Amino acid sequence: MDMHDFALARAGRAAALALGLWLSASAALAGGDRVCVENRDDTARVFTVEVGTTRRGPIRLDPGAQLCALRAAPGARAVVSAYPAPDVLEGCSRLVSGTQGDALLRYAEFDRCLWASHEQPAKGD
Repeated sequence: MDMHDFALARAGRAAALALGLWLSASAALAGGDRVCVENRDDTARVFTVEVGTTRRGPIRLDPGAQLCALRAAPGARAVVSAYPAPDVLEGCSRLVSGTQGDALLRYAEFDRCLWASHEQPAKGD
């Protein structure tokens, strides 16, 4: 094996390791160990998901797209937020259970957004 072959083999192992780590992280996010926010508004918005000390975003999501973060612990609280643009500091935030997320249905200024969880009946109804 010459140096070129050795370098290719080493690069191949590094790529395989990186792919394995990426697939492991993707599998964890694809399971029930995540909190997600979905953009169901008809306009692209900027979103964040905060679970414990972990923050995903800000990321621009087109309509129908979602952003997820790994759940910190069972029952942990999370905050999902939506903003009209990346440079805007004030947006809409929603406290959600660490085992679920929420979906933005309509953005409105002054923290008056309509979230999917607003349309769910109260427990006992």
